[in-house]
Amino acid sequence: EKISISVEAQGGGSLRGQVPLGSPVAVGDPVLLPGITGGYTSIVSYIERKEGSSFQTVYMRLPSNLFELFYVEIRKGRLNTINE
Repeated sequence: EKISISVEAQGGGSLRGQVPLGSPVAVGDPVLLPGITGGYTSIVSYIERKEGSSFQTVYMRLPSNLFELFYVEIRKGRLNTINE
């Protein structure tokens, strides 16, 4: 099941977003960004539930440590989107 949310960067390769309480999300779930191909972009690392709130905060992290990367790949041309 897909859940669409807005996320914000936390720095150091971590992100967070809010989903309605009871949404089917679990630690370890893969996270995909629309329009990006080639696999998942991050994983759910922690879910914060506050009593009395109708939302839960989902924390995500990149699958690799950005500070340990020496090389990246730049591809020329347009990427295919997930919806194509």
